[in-house]
Amino acid sequence: MSGWSANSADRLPAVLSLGVLLLLLATAALRMPHPFDLEWMEGGMLVHAQRVVDGQPLYVRPSADFVPFIYPPLYHYVLGGLGAIFGVSHPLGRAISLVGSLAAAAAAAVAVRREGAGWGLAAAAAGLFLSGYDDTGTFFDLVRADGLTIGLLSWALVLGRAGAPVPAGLLLAAAFAAKHNAAAFGLPMLVWISLEQGRAAGLRFGLASVLPALAFLAVMQLEGDGLFLTYLLGVPAAHPMVGTRVFPGTFQELGAALPLPCALLLGALTLRLRRGALSLPTEGRRGWGIALAVGLAGAALAGALSPTNTEPLGPWLGLVVGAGVAVGALCLLALALSLRAGGPVPATPGDRFWVANGALAVVLSAVMRGHHGGFVNVLIPGLWALSVGGALALHRLRAAAPEGWIGGWGPALGALALSAQLGLGLWSPADKAPRPGDREAGEALVARLAAEPGPVWVPSSPWLAVQAGHAAGPHLIALWDITHKDGPLDFGRGELKAAVTAQRWALIIGDNARPEADLKGYGLQEAYRRAEDFTPAGQALAPRVGWRSRPRWGWRPRAEASLKR
Repeated sequence: MSGWSANSADRLPAVLSLGVLLLLLATAALRMPHPFDLEWMEGGMLVHAQRVVDGQPLYVRPSADFVPFIYPPLYHYVLGGLGAIFGVSHPLGRAISLVGSLAAAAAAAVAVRREGAGWGLAAAAAGLFLSGYDDTGTFFDLVRADGLTIGLLSWALVLGRAGAPVPAGLLLAAAFAAKHNAAAFGLPMLVWISLEQGRAAGLRFGLASVLPALAFLAVMQLEGDGLFLTYLLGVPAAHPMVGTRVFPGTFQELGAALPLPCALLLGALTLRLRRGALSLPTEGRRGWGIALAVGLAGAALAGALSPTNTEPLGPWLGLVVGAGVAVGALCLLALALSLRAGGPVPATPGDRFWVANGALAVVLSAVMRGHHGGFVNVLIPGLWALSVGGALALHRLRAAAPEGWIGGWGPALGALALSAQLGLGLWSPADKAPRPGDREAGEALVARLAAEPGPVWVPSSPWLAVQAGHAAGPHLIALWDITHKDGPLDFGRGELKAAVTAQRWALIIGDNARPEADLKGYGLQEAYRRAEDFTPAGQALAPRVGWRSRPRWGWRPRAEASLKR
């Protein structure tokens, strides 16, 4: 036998990719109707969307009524806009995320196909991305902004590569409005478009991305108390960094999720660099040099200003992390520059685009993962980039393989390796779905809270209070975000403490993960007494991912504290 063609061999990973898609849809079908939190911040996102429906601003001074999350608001506005028609709910929020995640998978397939690969390999790129569902915290179908963000960002990249600078710019601006770190992709996209498609195209991309982003920032600053940028930038700047999660943590996590794409990329780059490792082309050197200089300076400055006092380097960690990111960016962009025409692995104009933006996606994932509190959902852009890059690397390696390589069975071996990688990412839907009894326990708790005559505050799950007919109150993680020493909004601690001391709530329900510690600094034990236990039986209502928080003790106002007032 003469072996297999690439298109024939890739039918197997394409079919398996369809299986991964069906597995995701089956899992989402189990999760989407569930009316309670599967991840502890879902309810907080619903609270934001409900404020949009009610016409209330989001980025206001922290108070006993509300403290916003440190994210841009596009997801809240999309959910709130649809919620005004259908009602704000968990199923609606999860549906938005699922659509965005599926759009990102389609973008991965289109990206690979446009670089000359067959549809089988393109479908495998989409399957690789979706197979990272478990590795990135199952955020593809949660009430979080990640699915919407990667959907917008991935199509911005695809359209930028395809020669549609204005739609690409508009989508990048929208991605920025969903998660602000998406703005970083503007620089390599602008440089590449200007060099490959002409300065006029670069100008159109720049105007289409920058002007809407600036208008968005201006509107958001005026929307509330002028604190939008404070929440977006000032509050996170007061948070520490966990250096070991930046390196080697993120690279270990992404490598464990997608070992084959990582190996393929290393193989393709090694083969490219066998002859003249850093022999850079003259054409376009200035533009890439400017982009590199700006990136290096930004990384070093961000690292130097980061208040990192965590182990192992204490106050020096920020500078070391910043320098490490800068050096990593230097090496990766140098590799991108080396991908010129000719050499042992054929290169196309798109190779620089995907290597530069893919490297940035991995670096950004690492930085966000290192942020104190950064969960594995921040790996989603890096996962998408590796899925596209791994498929393209296999395509390039096949083109570079000698005639009759391994008896013509090279394509089949690559397809089998892809199939094994896809199988590695499979998960059990039952492990991600609500537990038996979760809905009943939630409904019983809501009924119990609805019987309370006074205000009720459930800091770790404020949507429960809303479902019971009470005002939400701030989410616990929003309090964590603002109450960092020397943070710009640390005064919010005092306002919350005053509300607790004044016994504003008739019932406060603590968190089982850290029952009293989180509210101890707010005078909880002085103004309230621990009363009844609200813990659901067994593991009911425990989140399926993330912080394992669920209701525990109910706290009632102390009569003696009321008399003192």
